[in-house]
Amino acid sequence: MGFTGYGSAEDIFSAFGGIFGDSFGQRFYRRQARSPRRGQDLVAEVRVSFLESVEGARRTLRLERQKTCPDCKGTGDKSGAEPRPCPACSGTGRTMRRGGNLGGFVSVSQPCPACSGTGSQAAELCGACRGQGVVPGRTTLDVKVPAGVSDGQVLRLAGQGSPGQRGGPPGDLLISVRAEPHPELTRDGSFLRAKVRVPLVTALLGGKVKVPTAKGSAMLAVPAGTQPGGVLRMAGLGVSEGGRSPGDELVEIEVDLPRELTPRQKDLVAKLGEELAGGAGE
Repeated sequence: MGFTGYGSAEDIFSAFGGIFGDSFGQRFYRRQARSPRRGQDLVAEVRVSFLESVEGARRTLRLERQKTCPDCKGTGDKSGAEPRPCPACSGTGRTMRRGGNLGGFVSVSQPCPACSGTGSQAAELCGACRGQGVVPGRTTLDVKVPAGVSDGQVLRLAGQGSPGQRGGPPGDLLISVRAEPHPELTRDGSFLRAKVRVPLVTALLGGKVKVPTAKGSAMLAVPAGTQPGGVLRMAGLGVSEGGRSPGDELVEIEVDLPRELTPRQKDLVAKLGEELAGGAGE
């Protein structure tokens, strides 16, 4: 007999249960139902400024998070005793249904309705949690947003999710970071990029101009003869990713050309052009 059409181990054990007897699959499901289960992951979001995304920040999160029931210590039983195997499914968490699309001789498993698939029942349900073992709760967490975090990055806090079942580990807390944009800077990995306009004279003769950085502003030395579109590097003013040394800030130069010239200025520019042309021909 082939297994075409069965997409999981549960399907396979269901088929064998129908052929060789339900006990074959029940042993498998009993182990599954009674094994510890990891708690669910929780999702949260934090917002940081551009500077905080570069330098790091701290945020306080207030979360709605389930906690282990203090009355029954998570067992779901009023007395605090461990729950007994569910009599409806013999502790497997599954019941078998014969027939269906797979043929009358095949048993198909489904979650036990008596125990909701857990495989166990409390002798007397805990009134505080109604046998679930967990109750609603709230918690406050101090979260560290690392330096160099990028917009949309997801941080994982292990063990800060919902509590597990039957002694299973808790889930994780997944924090999506939203970083505000900067009006003058853009990020390219560990590099920052900026554009700055410089006067024509500064581009020709050299000088210093003020440029925006993540920490405010800084003076940039513009070499003589800098061309429009040229990129100058400011070492160490970029972003530190993963604890590594910060990258650089790359500054693109835009030359600010005058829109109107006086007659005297036109004459001076014309003479400059003649001299430059003459020098180029020598």
